[in-house]
Amino acid sequence: MITGLLAPDAGEALIAGLDIEKDPLKAKAQFAYVPDTPNLYGKLKAIEYLRFMARLYHVPADEADERIRNLLELFELNR
Repeated sequence: MITGLLAPDAGEALIAGLDIEKDPLKAKAQFAYVPDTPNLYGKLKAIEYLRFMARLYHVPADEADERIRNLLELFELNR
């Protein structure tokens, strides 16, 4: 329920006081979710995947590019 994949059948699901159904973006911004099996897109390069994720989270393009450059450098993926 906290990921928004299932709706509560009774009551409400709150994250830091935010209702996951009424305000999903703000509620989801309050927690991290790491699935057992990550769903990566194997055909995307690292930079493409990071840009895709940045767009999903509405990170401004110029900020995303800087953060992506830093991450690729940190994990030595910029070669």
